[in-house]
Amino acid sequence: MHGTAFFNDSLIEYKDLNLHISDIGIQRGYAIFDYFKVKDGKIRFGEDYFDRFYNSAELADLDVPLNREELSATINEIIEKNDSPTSYIKLLLTGGYSENGFDYGKSNFVILNYEYAPQDPSLYENGINLISTFYQRSSPEIKTTNYFMSASLHKKRKQYEATDVLYHLDGIVTETSRANFFIVRDEEIFTTEDDILHGVTRKNFLEKVDKHYMVNRQNVWLEDIWDADAAFITSTTKGVMPVVRIDDSIIGNGKVSEQMKDIMDIFNPLL
Repeated sequence: MHGTAFFNDSLIEYKDLNLHISDIGIQRGYAIFDYFKVKDGKIRFGEDYFDRFYNSAELADLDVPLNREELSATINEIIEKNDSPTSYIKLLLTGGYSENGFDYGKSNFVILNYEYAPQDPSLYENGINLISTFYQRSSPEIKTTNYFMSASLHKKRKQYEATDVLYHLDGIVTETSRANFFIVRDEEIFTTEDDILHGVTRKNFLEKVDKHYMVNRQNVWLEDIWDADAAFITSTTKGVMPVVRIDDSIIGNGKVSEQMKDIMDIFNPLL
């Protein structure tokens, strides 16, 4: 974590940033966030991330104290003060302090600056594991701080050496707790379109890969996964990352195929 952050209306040192226990984000989990990469001083896909953050705030009926221009300028100031031209930024917006733990008033807004840490290359070479669970996030179009389900499966994730939790409901596979999900079958890419958080990386990946592969935006069913040629996730920190195992089932032959390497090569160099 870099030293300078932002809290409500001013820059502050991270070590001095305190959020009172009465905040409804803590008491009731009423908060949204977003997270994105800054590379060489520029926000990657910045307009898309800002669109999503302000849309989440509007849907959650929360007021962002900074407009887009002010937010961009504040992020740039934080990056400059922390001398962190390549790093990550987290925006956190809560319902604010509440006297009765239910009603709320003025939002609390925090901007944090995280150090950049590249992903382990072996994850792209060998693929990752996921575990699955029956679950549907409420208000999936809003990027909330509610990760209760995936956090509660911490022990099972460790048991399976799983990177994330894959959600499904009534046989339809939606997303993981922190990424969008795809399968590949017969040279075609499939991804569920409804009841998911439409990731910024997902959006830009689809725009790029659409020139190389046929993309089918329809429901992905659990049974579709087991005979898929490949599976992968997309996220801000991981880009395109291959999945080789879900629970006790191997995807494809359990190895990262040449086709999967080609899909990664189409997009990951852009990050």
